[in-house]
Amino acid sequence: MSFSNIKLSRDELYEKVCAQPVSVVAKEYGISDVGLAKMCRRLEVPIPGLGYWAKKQHGKPVEQIPLPPPPADTKLEVTINTYRKVAPDPEQLEKATEIIDAEELEANEVTVPDVLTDPHPAVARSLRRSRARTVSCMLPILRACLSPFHRSNSTVPCASWTRCSRHSLPVATSSRSGTKTGAN
Repeated sequence: MSFSNIKLSRDELYEKVCAQPVSVVAKEYGISDVGLAKMCRRLEVPIPGLGYWAKKQHGKPVEQIPLPPPPADTKLEVTINTYRKVAPDPEQLEKATEIIDAEELEANEVTVPDVLTDPHPAVARSLRRSRARTVSCMLPILRACLSPFHRSNSTVPCASWTRCSRHSLPVATSSRSGTKTGAN
């Protein structure tokens, strides 16, 4: 990114806004047209109204609003901070590509054994909990059945319990770690 600050006087801003549409001037400075319009309002610089540029383009007579004298409390200058994307440095790009290629080598691959010898207490607790989970302990989470026969505020079980796809969770076994996970 390339950063630069551009200072414009009230008169310079008025000349630019009267020579080209606000959207075009804003693109020159890398800011939005709304942001440029706000700057014009703060400096009390008049902006040509709707239809001004269309009339001017078709050769119709247009009236340019003169720049009024600035009130005593108005700033006479505005600073526009621009940010432009710059093409990446070829050397940096080459170094980054080399690092990525080195990370993808098989020698740098990290393998995790199926059985951990001395896991961190938090990891061990998480593994115990995930292995202890069964479909029955997940069912209370799945109370929101989409079946029209479901009774949510009743002690009577859902009439469609056996047919409801939300209540029939297949249990899949992971081939790597041997833990059971519920699948939707």
